Amino acid sequence: MTFVRFVLSFVVCSGMSLAAWAEDGIEFIPGKSSPTPGTAPRPAVPRPPGLAPVPAKPTAPPGWDLTKASDGSFQIYLPAKPTYGSEDIETAIGPVKMHTYIVELNEGNTAYGMIYSDYPGLDLDLVDPDEMLLGAQEGLLSRFPGATLNTERKIKLGNFPGRDLEFVQRSGGETIYGAWRLYMVRNRMYQVSIISVNNKIDAEMQKSLFANFQAK
Repeated sequence: MTFVRFVLSFVVCSGMSLAAWAEDGIEFIPGKSSPTPGTAPRPAVPRPPGLAPVPAKPTAPPGWDLTKASDGSFQIYLPAKPTYGSEDIETAIGPVKMHTYIVELNEGNTAYGMIYSDYPGLDLDLVDPDEMLLGAQEGLLSRFPGATLNTERKIKLGNFPGRDLEFVQRSGGETIYGAWRLYMVRNRMYQVSIISVNNKIDAEMQKSLFANFQAK
């Protein structure tokens, strides 16, 4: 696993909040999926009342590549055609499949990514999605000891909860810049992110990436 993929896989590897739910006696049954490049089967979970998709009117800079699920569950514009991959990750609650779409630029020193993982056994009546997102954020920051968290706030994707954060880590003569958005869309967690080594993240590129992600 490359450095970029190691960093981008933080949520499913950490399992911090999921482990806490297991300790509280909340049942979680990991599901199985058999994805093809582009999408994985969605869990058969009814839409909770009041949740609505983001209007599908994306715009992106010229030359950006549109990646979208064949079932219409998500779409995102990335600076170039991404590399798709999937991997089974062992977590505190069992194996979880991670699906990755990653574009590496600047000789691998900058990466744009979209990652998702499904949790089909998650009982939405028992689990607070905000707590799950907070646990995911803690999992991310644990990968960057001593990092300075410059931005931290709750956000929404339509009516779905999310978190937005930016951080900087200086260690071993290198500076790592990260910009992340996390979303819980029913039983699926999405990560949309940029990570850059020794170069500040381009503000316009960041704005375009985050503005052009949609899920329903």
